[in-house]
Amino acid sequence: VKLTLAEAVLGARVLIPTLTGEAALKVAPGTQPGDRRVMEGRGIQAADGKGHQYVHFSVDVPRSPTKRQQELIAQFGEEQVIPDEERADRRDQGRTGGRRSWNFG
Repeated sequence: VKLTLAEAVLGARVLIPTLTGEAALKVAPGTQPGDRRVMEGRGIQAADGKGHQYVHFSVDVPRSPTKRQQELIAQFGEEQVIPDEERADRRDQGRTGGRRSWNFG
């Protein structure tokens, strides 16, 4: 499910299509791209009852922000600082471009 930047940061209530129609889902503030939520009992019928529906979130980052959006994001960025030593996620260390390097030679 696509979220706007504001919805991901501030939280929101969004409508999710399910097998039985739309359902409202509360999105927590600070939701990250790739986060997922489980909607219990909203999935495909399983032998032991209703299955679950998994909702995966993506964040729609504007490719061509307006001048006002640029100004607002610049102001936001002044308050959000990530130290250089924390920029690389440890899980990505030793990888090339986010993918494992394999040497078959």
